Order: sequence, then structure tokens, then C-alpha cells
Amino acid sequence: LVVAVFNLAGELRQGDHRHGEFLGKRLQPHGDFGNFLDAAFGGVLLPVYMNTVFGSAVNLGLFIGVMSGASVAGGLIYGAIGYRLPRFATFVVMFILVSLYAWAFAFFLPLPLILVSAALAGLGAGPLNPIIGAVILGRVPSEMRGRVLGSVQAGAWLTMPMGVLIAG
Repeated sequence: LVVAVFNLAGELRQGDHRHGEFLGKRLQPHGDFGNFLDAAFGGVLLPVYMNTVFGSAVNLGLFIGVMSGASVAGGLIYGAIGYRLPRFATFVVMFILVSLYAWAFAFFLPLPLILVSAALAGLGAGPLNPIIGAVILGRVPSEMRGRVLGSVQAGAWLTMPMGVLIAG
């Protein structure tokens, strides 16, 4: 995933790829792997972790609610001021914010700190898909958009159930 961030970041800065090559060959496999891991974590590992460590499904609901609400807020904030922000720096910072919650689980932090990490991750997640979508729409020729968008969507939807199945 780190490789995908730097690949996309380089493209955001340079804009030198042709006909969606970057999206199909370099970004999509990393994005698909990220969807695979996210689905495995959210669908299997997170519920087991919350039940094992905290003993209640209420904490799972709190985590999902905080992250979801913060994601909506992050998207709205980005929608309001995102056009003034540099795309490259915004993408990298938001991607780093999204990954913070994994560290909270790795270090077995108490629930309030896990919820803070969920809020930060949610704020970071809000702008990511709009930035990726803007890159796709801005860089992929209109005659190829159906193929590129279709393959990106198909890859995402293919890997998510596999992640849940393998993690379970």
C-alpha cells in the first residue's frame, strides 16, 4: 500500500502517464489488496478483537459509528476547502491518517484512544476516494473510462469477499 501511495503521489505531481496505464498497472493491484485487507479486518478481525479484548459488541458499534461519522465529516470538509489544498500533500497526509487506527489495535490501546484513532482515520478517509476519482476522471481518456472504471470497481468488489472468506 505504501508503494501505491508513492506511485499515485508521483503521478499526482508529474501527470506523465498515458491512457490510464498508471491506474491499471500500478494503482489497481495495490488498491485491490487494500480492499482485501480492509474487508478482512472489518468483517472478521475487528469484531473478534472487540469481543475478545473489550467483551462487548457495543464497542464495535462505537468504533464503526465514530469512524463513519468522521469519514462523512472529512468528505464534507474536503468538499468545502479541498480545491485550495495541494492534491499530492493532501493524499499522502490523509493516507497516513487512515492507517493510524491499525497502530491503536497493534498496541492494545484503551478504547478511548482507539476511538480517537478511528476519528482520525475517518477524517483521513473522507478525501481519499474523491482525490482518486478526480485523478481517474482527469487522466483517463473519455473513450477508456468505462474500461478503467469497470476494472477498478470489479477488482474492488472481487477482493473484498475473498478477504472476509480467508480471514474467517
